[in-house]
Amino acid sequence: MQRQVRRLGPNSFGEELSPGAVDDTYLGLLVDQPLAASLPAPGSLLVVGPSALLEERVRRPDGRAIYDLLTGHPDRGARELVFLADLAVELRVWQDVDWRVLGIDVEGVAEAIVQLARRGQVRARWYHELSAEDAKALGRPAMDYARAELRDRVTGWLGEQYMRWLHPTSGRRHGEPFL
Repeated sequence: MQRQVRRLGPNSFGEELSPGAVDDTYLGLLVDQPLAASLPAPGSLLVVGPSALLEERVRRPDGRAIYDLLTGHPDRGARELVFLADLAVELRVWQDVDWRVLGIDVEGVAEAIVQLARRGQVRARWYHELSAEDAKALGRPAMDYARAELRDRVTGWLGEQYMRWLHPTSGRRHGEPFL
């Protein structure tokens, strides 16, 4: 069965998305939920570049629609870390719809990317220090303050990872992208 997914058109102000305009942004996906406060254990966050959404093994056209919003939103900045809850809020503001109304399986796309990352088939960084509160913020669009605090922490960590990757002893090849 071929599913048709509506492309994200202009918002109410006539602004259009420019997919690919900011291709050095990062997508953070909750992977391992931390255990409850009674038995605290950290959870994990997977951070990937937008190219992971275009992988042929990621559900299409769903991955492409998420890519369009992630890399084409007019307010997006370079090296910005964005979570799925952030994209849900942006989509609601952009066209007053949600992923379900558009027929986009966000969870299926996220699961495909996680599986590809676990097999080493997409570039990814793993952040293993999520608290239960962080996980809650990633699942609830209204918790933007808690998500902003997490974003600051993970962005600082990503900056350190990036600087290590730039070092001549990192083993990176010429022209190889960070994520």
